[in-house]
Amino acid sequence: MKFIVKALGGLVLLVVVVVVVVLGVGTRNLSRSYDVPPHAVSLDGADTGEGQRLATLFACTLCHGGELGGSDFLQGMPMADLPAPNLTGRRFSVLEMERAVRHGVAADGRPLMIMPSQAFSGMSDEDLADLVAYVFSIPDVSTRLIERRVGPIGRLAAAMAPAELITASAVHHEAEHPVATPEGDGLYLTGLCRFCHGEDLGGRMFTADVPMWAPNLTPHPTGIGGWTLDRFRVAVQEGRTSDGREIDPDHMPWSAFAAYTDAELQTVWDHLNALTPIDRPPPLE
Repeated sequence: MKFIVKALGGLVLLVVVVVVVVLGVGTRNLSRSYDVPPHAVSLDGADTGEGQRLATLFACTLCHGGELGGSDFLQGMPMADLPAPNLTGRRFSVLEMERAVRHGVAADGRPLMIMPSQAFSGMSDEDLADLVAYVFSIPDVSTRLIERRVGPIGRLAAAMAPAELITASAVHHEAEHPVATPEGDGLYLTGLCRFCHGEDLGGRMFTADVPMWAPNLTPHPTGIGGWTLDRFRVAVQEGRTSDGREIDPDHMPWSAFAAYTDAELQTVWDHLNALTPIDRPPPLE
């Protein structure tokens, strides 16, 4: 009996030590400082109208609010309380905006949480200039936001799956930035898609407010194989399935993708259909 009690006590102690160590790793990952090479972006000739469209297309307004005045993006302790910062009134410099958007790094060098910079790391200087010029054109909006706090579950996640929460850890900070084209680039335009549907776009379980299946987007029968461009457009830009059901806009930001131009949507469609088909049906419920 004494042996069993000692064994259980040792097991409990081991679990406590492991949890403490993992929490420490998560805390270290969250407090790590990233040294990002400065990259000058000129706003000369920037198009604020195009920047406003990009702010919609890249879901900036869904997280930071319609006027980009910030929002209480996540209130989920013991995971985390995370505000999406107020971007109005020129609160940040061009260099600070570039670091945040492309690199997921704050002005003080700490990594931003749940900022999908993996999707934006390939943004061209032209697109970034248009976006920043639009943000700079918005008058100061006074917003009261929650305090940023990371709870124990958030710290555990930052240790065990840092790329999910701290995208700066997965961004290639030395990457060159392409030249913008009218029709866009398929890899770049599907960046946000990869954030939920997986890097291979073959679908995966994704945790938003609840665990959910982000469907397969490759040209396989378990994905978009057999779809038409029009069916894809209706789903992506109108938020309706083939049988007329509405897609939850809180889980699939189709209102943002409604800002795709026809040329961009065609580019996305062509890119998806050029992927290697992946046989990955949704898990059984």
